[in-house]
Amino acid sequence: MQNLSFLYPAGLLALLTLVIPFIIHLFNKSRGRLVKIGSIDLLRLVRQSRVTEVKLAQYLLLFLRLLILTLATLILAQLARQGFATSRNNTAYVTPGWLQSASGPAIDELLSLTNENELFVLETGFRSLDSSLARSIADRTDVPRKPDIWPLLAERLGSIRHLGDVSVYTNARAIEFGNEVPYLPKAVKWHLAAAAAALEVMEYLPKSALIVYDTDFASEADLLSYALNSLQQHRLTKLQYRSLEWQQWTDRDVKADWLILLTNRGWKQTGLKFQPNTDPFRNQTVLIMSTGTGDSDSKLVRASLPEFPFSGFTSNTGEEADSHGAVLWRSDGGIPLLHEGYSGPVRILSFSGLNSSGQLSLLRQPEFPEILLQLMLTSEQKSLNWSAVTLPTDQLTLSAPDSNTVVRLPHTRLQPWLVALLIMLWLTERIYSERRTSRAPPPGGNR
Repeated sequence: MQNLSFLYPAGLLALLTLVIPFIIHLFNKSRGRLVKIGSIDLLRLVRQSRVTEVKLAQYLLLFLRLLILTLATLILAQLARQGFATSRNNTAYVTPGWLQSASGPAIDELLSLTNENELFVLETGFRSLDSSLARSIADRTDVPRKPDIWPLLAERLGSIRHLGDVSVYTNARAIEFGNEVPYLPKAVKWHLAAAAAALEVMEYLPKSALIVYDTDFASEADLLSYALNSLQQHRLTKLQYRSLEWQQWTDRDVKADWLILLTNRGWKQTGLKFQPNTDPFRNQTVLIMSTGTGDSDSKLVRASLPEFPFSGFTSNTGEEADSHGAVLWRSDGGIPLLHEGYSGPVRILSFSGLNSSGQLSLLRQPEFPEILLQLMLTSEQKSLNWSAVTLPTDQLTLSAPDSNTVVRLPHTRLQPWLVALLIMLWLTERIYSERRTSRAPPPGGNR
């Protein structure tokens, strides 16, 4: 009963109608009828059994009517139970990351628990884990596409009422969990991998960059090449980059992961062509850096970045005519400097306040290579920076609800079943009542 609840408790007031059958039973007793019989000896033989039968029939009808009204009250109060299904066995959920990092004997030991536990893969679909599926997942080399362990656990434990123990096998990588930790409807036993294998994240980071510049931006192109060379040595060891003047770049076919345009041309005037791509880890990023409108009223302003509180630079105030999308950077005075937009899967960054003169230029800041890296990486690629970080055990323990926490689970409404039962009881009551009426002696000519 602890898993049942009423979605509309005010409907329980209908229980007051239960007094109606009692009133009818107490005050609506018939006087009976006089029946002429041939001998009183026959009446003495059947008197006791007949009275008992009549009383039992009356009590049965009273019980049926009370039950009908009770069911009607439960329907009005919207009786429901927690969860959409019930699992009575011990259940183990295994993350793909655990299967990829666990040894063969560890996987075999886990599969040997199928006689006592139900095994599922903790991913969308919650497929039952068997030997063939475990081997196929263990042979995969991909990285988690999104942090989904917390939401998947909350969904599963909220939709299925687990009566047995729940275990989760994971290597506790932060990339698999995400930032928001929900309260789970049931306490979980965590089984962490002894040693998580390192993910080959370099395969999913940018490998190619192309700088295309107008003749007036030759010095800026040199500064960008220096920044990319620094990233190649220290951060992106597989990065290959090159630089071209705009006149030398004739095909306009963008094959590089990063494209950096140093030009005052607008985005619509570039005529770029991109390769089709659906992998979020391979999405291309275009950075258009210009000096703005070049109006005579433009001036240098001071700007700083939230991610780099000790960094500052100067920028032109001119804004590009076709800048679009969300504003990522603003000057200290609130003037937009950097916009982010998308053209299909291609991420477009437009920086319209480029100023390369003086030591306060953005391109001349010592931390510019790191600023460029964080700017050009997509959110999916940034998440790979934390792929090898593991969560502490105490943080996993906090996911279980404490005694003062009320966890609201989804409910399965029981109205259809209650309505069907109500109809069956009502038909039973009517049939039984009609049979008693038909068996009663006729009122005429028997007094």
